Amino acid sequence: KKYMLKNIHSHSKHFEQKPMQWETGAFQDKKIDAIDYKIIGLILNNAKCSIQSLAEKTGLSSMTIIYRIKQLLSKKVIVAWRTELNLAAFDYNHYRINLELEDTTIIKQLQSYCQAHPHIVSYTQAIGYNVDFEFDIEVRGFETFLQIIDDIKKKFPHSIRDFEYFRFIGKVYNEEVKFL
Repeated sequence: KKYMLKNIHSHSKHFEQKPMQWETGAFQDKKIDAIDYKIIGLILNNAKCSIQSLAEKTGLSSMTIIYRIKQLLSKKVIVAWRTELNLAAFDYNHYRINLELEDTTIIKQLQSYCQAHPHIVSYTQAIGYNVDFEFDIEVRGFETFLQIIDDIKKKFPHSIRDFEYFRFIGKVYNEEVKFL
């Protein structure tokens, strides 16, 4: 399925940390240059790289790298730094639910529902084939997952045409991915 993200929001409620929220604007020109692209590519390929390593690989000073990264943050090119946990170690499962809506006027209500729900960790308003809204949940046990789905069906009767879900069982990262 192909779709473009319009807005994405995320927050974490399972662990005692400050909730995160961010929004991306897919249609804004951020005016970044070749050096910024090179820095982003290096960070994407190795998020643990040091400022010194970035400086050496780009031929810039450490202070210039710090300045450039701060600019990328202020322009919202880089929108979040986050830790990724092994949910299985906490006996949690991660699911993505894609909703096809009968009534798209409920999107604001769905967003509010997602922001308030303790197990919903992110949501996305999407434009695409059979997907109008999607959200991710992290729960212990399939029974809790089903309870959330039932709650959504009760809160938004006649507004959801169909839904599908996926359970994430792991992630594999390609170290050779290049940012162009």
